[in-house]
Amino acid sequence: MPTTTVNIGGTPLKLFVDLGGYSAIALTERELSQTAVRYLTESTRSTNASGEIYESRRFIAPQVSLGGVLVGDLEGSEFVFPETAAPPDRNGYIGFALLSRFLLIVDYPSGSLRLYASGSKDAMIRECGDKSFEIDVVNGVARTIADTDHGKLVFSWDTGSIRSVIRPSAVGVSVKAGVAERGAPPHRLSKFVLGGRDFGPQSFLPIDYRGIAVDGVLGTDFFASRVVCLDIGRGKGAVK
Repeated sequence: MPTTTVNIGGTPLKLFVDLGGYSAIALTERELSQTAVRYLTESTRSTNASGEIYESRRFIAPQVSLGGVLVGDLEGSEFVFPETAAPPDRNGYIGFALLSRFLLIVDYPSGSLRLYASGSKDAMIRECGDKSFEIDVVNGVARTIADTDHGKLVFSWDTGSIRSVIRPSAVGVSVKAGVAERGAPPHRLSKFVLGGRDFGPQSFLPIDYRGIAVDGVLGTDFFASRVVCLDIGRGKGAVK
């Protein structure tokens, strides 16, 4: 999980960077006890990738700063995760509602997250080149269409996913219930084209996940060796 220090009202917390998390910020019960957040009267109900429905408290996190830059007060929600799918460090996250405000440069090879003003074309080209692709947002999910050997498939971008996964039905694969959780063999796409560039063979874990209506999820497997530029607000992305 890509993790960074986020300062909330003077309290530093280590949170992971989760493009798949809808909230601007989400904190665990333990982290909430360490910060002076202001709770809102309404709670929220959510569904995780396993299809489980849970309820969490909503709050305002004051004076949030990231990389030394003040981003202001953020509305967030309590991070409630199933014990079988907890983040490795059992920590909260900064998510889509904050990260989508910027041109986001996710650079796993150098361990860096860089933020530019949305619409900064020069920064996009400098960081990732001029071969861009389209990004659309549906129900709070950033999605891109890739051209594959199974035709055009829709993928979401998720730094919070430790694996890239694909829905078995999208590629004509049959996976028995429970097999994927025990370690189903990866499915290999021999062709994976974004913005006119073929990234060659890509492997995905076949899982019949719930919660988001996409054919697959681009997670750590895809980000690990690349610089990924996502200007979600402008609907553009590129990869170096």
